[in-house]
Amino acid sequence: MFANLTALVRATDAWRRFEIARFRSAAFAQAHAELSSYRPHELASDLGISHSDIDHVAADEATRRTERFIARMPAHQRPHYAAIAGRMGVAGA
Repeated sequence: MFANLTALVRATDAWRRFEIARFRSAAFAQAHAELSSYRPHELASDLGISHSDIDHVAADEATRRTERFIARMPAHQRPHYAAIAGRMGVAGA
């Protein structure tokens, strides 16, 4: 019975929005941590950005990783997630 309930919950749009948001949040945190590990002069010389650009660049990277996450989904799930992601401001694949 619990397995059936779990399957029903995971089939809802609310669950899909939660999964996309959770993945995007984790992707942002990871990208932000990666960029924050650079010293200011490394950011400027290697990446051509300043410390104030980290949030914007991390958000762009999180969006790109989320789009790849959706693109790797099984074909029968992808349209549902892509439509939800589009409403969330992330282009679906």
